[in-house]
Amino acid sequence: METYRQGTDRPGLSDRTCVQVPPRKGPPLGTKDDVVNGFGTFRYGLTHPEGITYDPVTDHLFMVSSAQRFVVETTMTGVLVRTIDLSATGINRPSALVFAPGSDGKPHHLYITDRGVNYTTDPNENDGRSFELKLVRVP
Repeated sequence: METYRQGTDRPGLSDRTCVQVPPRKGPPLGTKDDVVNGFGTFRYGLTHPEGITYDPVTDHLFMVSSAQRFVVETTMTGVLVRTIDLSATGINRPSALVFAPGSDGKPHHLYITDRGVNYTTDPNENDGRSFELKLVRVP
């Protein structure tokens, strides 16, 4: 899974580590001249990170884990900005997130998908949902 920062770094989430691959010209990725910066997500309590998205408004990353009911917001270098508690939303297993225009016409809402019951537990269950959140900064 990857999320991209347009025209600059390309952060992606891989096995509890957020990595940034600076843009470059030349040989393909995987050669000895590659430079990759990263930070672990376990320190924020994300034991099974699944979703990451880049917010162009704040220049921050937002991450979720299917095992936790909160969103982690960090800077591009991994400094924790805040955690957003999802317990009151009804989201049980957050799995992905993205910023997109809101249903109210506002340009910047956060959408989070919820896996619900895992298909390996019950392959006949079809309870996945999506939630729209309007984030508000509290002073």
